[in-house]
Amino acid sequence: MTKSAEQQWAAALGTGPTRAVRRVAAASLGGRTEAFYEASGGEPVVVTGLLDGDATLGGLDLAGMQAVLAGVELEGYSRETSERETFSAGEFFAELRSGRARHNVVDHPVASTPLRGRVGAPPFFGSNWIADGGEGLTISPLSLTLTPAGNFTPLHVDSYGMQGWMLLLEGLKCWRFVAPEHSRPRMDPVSADVGDAPPSAWNGVERLETELRGGELMFIPPGWAHVVWTPEASVGVGGSVLNEHVLEATLASWHSELALGHSDEVDVAALAARAIAAGNDAPSLRHGITAHDRWQHARS
Repeated sequence: MTKSAEQQWAAALGTGPTRAVRRVAAASLGGRTEAFYEASGGEPVVVTGLLDGDATLGGLDLAGMQAVLAGVELEGYSRETSERETFSAGEFFAELRSGRARHNVVDHPVASTPLRGRVGAPPFFGSNWIADGGEGLTISPLSLTLTPAGNFTPLHVDSYGMQGWMLLLEGLKCWRFVAPEHSRPRMDPVSADVGDAPPSAWNGVERLETELRGGELMFIPPGWAHVVWTPEASVGVGGSVLNEHVLEATLASWHSELALGHSDEVDVAALAARAIAAGNDAPSLRHGITAHDRWQHARS
């Protein structure tokens, strides 16, 4: 018998100590990049209060998103086969409200919808090499997430050492995280996937845990493995970030995948070099390029 999403969530990481994800109010950051990364401390962090006074985002609950996306073709994953498919937004929302949604919308580019130019990444992320100079990349700096109730996303690590974020506009999502120093040794040498390890492989490993509700943003630092359960139908926007911040962690995660023959579609070092050429003089950038050169030399 197939396990329910709740059962998969409960069993995903075996048994181990749990710690709550840190939470910080958006008002305390003042949009400042340094304040945000300091609040994170290299770990996942929830930023609260992001819908306060925002008429655009505040109107993008399930009903608002349905109205905006009327007539749009969406891309998402079949909940039955996990294959990526295209379908109408009208069909999707009708199924979502009836509790019979056949798809999970993840990574659908905002740029291909009427929301283009109306929503964006919070300013506290600062620069984003993907958005600023990543033409031709197969990843999107801003995307939609439309998730049916009862959906379960297995344990995984975001590729290319990217920082990830999700701003939930309505609904509820439950998250668990495992730090890179624990997830990296458990990567499958063929697939570079951490989800192939049995739950017992994670016994005794500390995990961070939180619930995310409307108006809250979840930040996923580079290399952090995570698993997500969605008890309530949820709608949000999110994206991927590559910049000079937490660059050491970014390179460590990217290098671990390159060493297994994966993640070669995005050249993080080349994007860093492009940022330097454009005038970014952050010391972490040059240190990162030096570290990458040493890594390449050690592999040759």
